Amino acid sequence: MVSGEHGTFCIDFVNGDYRLQRIYATIIPAKTTVNIRYETADIGTMDSYEKCIDKLTDHTTEATQTPTSLKNCVGRFQYRFAYPEIEKSLKLTTDNKKNSSKNSSSRNWHA
Repeated sequence: MVSGEHGTFCIDFVNGDYRLQRIYATIIPAKTTVNIRYETADIGTMDSYEKCIDKLTDHTTEATQTPTSLKNCVGRFQYRFAYPEIEKSLKLTTDNKKNSSKNSSSRNWHA
């Protein structure tokens, strides 16, 4: 529910492809309009969250061309659960990116 003239939300997430993705939306109920901004950044091996935020690039044009463009840009949603004490062994390397679904310390679910 949105109260007032408009409502906003912003979500940062990482799908299965080691890209930080950000969706920022403004909902304007009076105009039945939703404005979306979509940004991404590749996550490097030693990148922190803050470093990735600095690398975000705008892909709003591609993400809003058609009603399904955003879905195509984001890709297939995945949910991942890992125990923190085990997760420390997961390193962002090329091999891990290719084999992340084989990592025994975590489980991936696709939506």
